[in-house]
Amino acid sequence: MHLDFTKLSARDAYQWMTLTILPRPIAWVSTIAADGKTNLAPFSFFQGVCANPPTLMFVPVNNRQGVKKDTVRNIEAVPEFVVNKLRASAPRCRCERRRPACFTTPKSFAPLPATC
Repeated sequence: MHLDFTKLSARDAYQWMTLTILPRPIAWVSTIAADGKTNLAPFSFFQGVCANPPTLMFVPVNNRQGVKKDTVRNIEAVPEFVVNKLRASAPRCRCERRRPACFTTPKSFAPLPATC
């Protein structure tokens, strides 16, 4: 099968890529908004790019209405973020959904200080 991505809509190209590029690890990207509110959002377009210097990428595409997601707006306002990766054996939790693909962490979760 040959796909001509120049003839596909952005949505169709995205579907083909997410269904065929496997495995797709999930990055949980945490950000802080200008008003201090925290945000944790999953990104399946996430990958290590190179080791020297250590570089990774995640793709916070716009929502279906073409509006920037909270993660992007937060990074533009407060230029930092943390990429979190769960172990496969990590316990699962239920999170309250505020917006599509945006979660408020349960009260039992507490942010840990960043270490570099």
